[in-house]
This record gives sequence, C-alpha cells and structure tokens, in this order.
Amino acid sequence: MKILAYRVPYFLYYSIYANDEPWQAVNTRGKAYPQFRFLSTKAAFSWYALMPNDSYAKKLRDSVQNLTDEKRGYFSGLYENRKIGVNKSVDVNTNAIILESLLYQARGRRPLVDKNSGGRIQEGE
Repeated sequence: MKILAYRVPYFLYYSIYANDEPWQAVNTRGKAYPQFRFLSTKAAFSWYALMPNDSYAKKLRDSVQNLTDEKRGYFSGLYENRKIGVNKSVDVNTNAIILESLLYQARGRRPLVDKNSGGRIQEGE
C-alpha cells in the first residue's frame, strides 16, 4: 500500500481575487499561501474546451494534459514553484470536470443540458 504525504494546509481555495489581492491561494480562514499557487488541470482543460482556437488556452492544456496516474486519474495541477512540482492530489471534482470538458468537445461544443430543454439531457448526434 502506498502512503501519501499530506501537509498543512490540507485545503486551499484558489481565487482570481481574494483579500484585495489577485491570484490568491487561501485557507478557510483567509490566510494566504502564495507558495502553493498552481495551474489547475481542470481549469486548463475547461478553458481549452471553451476556446480551442486560443493559443494561450492550448498552451495551458498542453502543460497539464499528461499529469496523470494511469490507475487513479488526473492530478490536480502544476505548482508555479517548480521546486514543489506537481499537485498530486487526485479527486473526483478534477476528473469529472475534465471528463465534462472532453464530452463537450466530442459533442461538437454543445452542452449536455440545453437551457431550453427543461433540464432534460440532450441526445447526441
């Protein structure tokens, strides 16, 4: 059995803007941890799904597309601080968002549920 090493803080919110500062990583009490900012795998896949012709979105996705454990799924992301490396957390939220982004692309960039469908799932083509 593989033991994973965890460290304080155990959970951070990653925000575009928090505590009057841009691009923050903060704990539940608002304490900043700038050393743990990272490129989110799910965000990179999502932006690329929404903007496939944008070179920056492609660069982000390309940076994280191989951050995987073949038995567990995608890792959460890549730390800005290269000494820390990869955020090796594997969670259902990250992997579900990545799968949704891939489904969105496979369906020709059509959402699974259309706002005019009354919440019904739309059939594929």
